[in-house]
Parts: sequence; structure tokens; C-alpha cells
Amino acid sequence: DVSAAHAFVLVTGGLGPTLDDLTREAVARAAGVGLVLDPVCLRDLEAWFARSARPMAQSNLRQAYLPLGAEALENSAGTAPGFTLPL
Repeated sequence: DVSAAHAFVLVTGGLGPTLDDLTREAVARAAGVGLVLDPVCLRDLEAWFARSARPMAQSNLRQAYLPLGAEALENSAGTAPGFTLPL
């Protein structure tokens, strides 16, 4: 249980593909780290679009970037993975 292991847990949205979804960038900046392409997230995104028989827009690629040191959380309902980043 994440909440039992930490003093506080911050939960937010803003993980989508549009430029106004700034959670990844804000968390990386607050943590003093950069964003890195997560190959598992990229594979999952590509697989989601393949299953949906839809082309993946270039903007969706940004959903595969996570703050350095973050662990991706699977999203079974959509394209944007969540992530955890212990500070």
C-alpha cells in the first residue's frame, strides 16, 4: 500500500498527449530531474493503438516520457500511464 509507506501521496491528472497536460514536466522539474523515454510505456502505447486499429498520433509519444527514476503504472482504461516517483 503506497499510502502506508509514505508520509504523503500526491495524486493528479494531466498525463494525456496534449500540450496543456503538464504533470510529467512539473513533477520532473520539482524533483530536479529530466524526462526520459520509457520503452515499456512506448510499447504499451503502440500496442493499445494497434488493438484499436487507430494510428498513433505523434502527440501521444509524449505519454511514454516519465521523470527520471519514475516507475510507470499500467493504465488498462486508456493510453496515458500513471507513474510513481518517491522523493
